[in-house]
Amino acid sequence: MDSDSGKRSFEIHVDDIVEPVAALEGVLAELRGRWAELGKIDAVVHRVVHGGERYTAPTLIQADVVEQLTALEHLAPLHNPPAIRAIRGALGLFSNVPHVAVFDTAFHATLPRRAREYALPEDVRTRFGIRRYGFHGISHGDVATRVATQLRRRPQDLRVISCHLGGGASLAAIEFGRSV
Repeated sequence: MDSDSGKRSFEIHVDDIVEPVAALEGVLAELRGRWAELGKIDAVVHRVVHGGERYTAPTLIQADVVEQLTALEHLAPLHNPPAIRAIRGALGLFSNVPHVAVFDTAFHATLPRRAREYALPEDVRTRFGIRRYGFHGISHGDVATRVATQLRRRPQDLRVISCHLGGGASLAAIEFGRSV
């Protein structure tokens, strides 16, 4: 239960299940078994690792968005395909509520040119779409917000180095609330 709003949030983590299809089936079975506990569902939010250059903010999922995300699967082949399968499954299960995609790469959309471009010829970077996107942005953004809260300051007033250490690892320099 979210103490601020009185609303209930519900998460299922399937990191220990190796096979994505089995993970999705497990999640859907868990949800079906908890209908009464869940109550009214207002929205379904999906974490998507890579949004490419196009998705730099939370996005309402509609059919065209699913197709565009499918075209980006090659950018995160271990993560995006299972996420898209989960989106399709959840759209079928919860067809009467909005679905929103939140992208790990979106937090890093503010990277300045000097930080996002590799030292390669511009024509190579452009032709192959080679650039830094940044990862674990949902985590880094949350860290910046929590640090600001702890220090009783605004994220826009801080310069923070965030370390995401887990199954994957990344560092982010966050200046004045933005990934740099």
